[in-house]
Amino acid sequence: MTSLLRATSGIVVLGAVLFFTVSATGMLSVASVLGTMIILSIGVGASAPIAITGAISTDPQTIGAAAGLYGFVQMANGALCTLAVGSFPANPALIAASVLLVSLLLGQCSFLLATRSRPMAGTGRG
Repeated sequence: MTSLLRATSGIVVLGAVLFFTVSATGMLSVASVLGTMIILSIGVGASAPIAITGAISTDPQTIGAAAGLYGFVQMANGALCTLAVGSFPANPALIAASVLLVSLLLGQCSFLLATRSRPMAGTGRG
């Protein structure tokens, strides 16, 4: 499941990088924005169910709390990103692309930290 989540979240980052590139170079058009957002949306649509399944399946006794926490973090992140985009009035497309890219890269770093290999207890390593 982790490798599938890595692949689908990579599609999300690809969409964000392309949107940032289009915004930074000033090549914004309906087709370029829609194209990059379609790529991003395909990645989100493929990775979100895998992520929620992984989040709530770690301990069957806490499924409700895990689902609630997942939803809260998702909505809080959306609110913070909206606040960040609204705080900078210059070039709204570039600011939105920047905030999207930075938040996705932070998410990828968090994902990598959460899924990194840990040394086994009693092996003398670590």
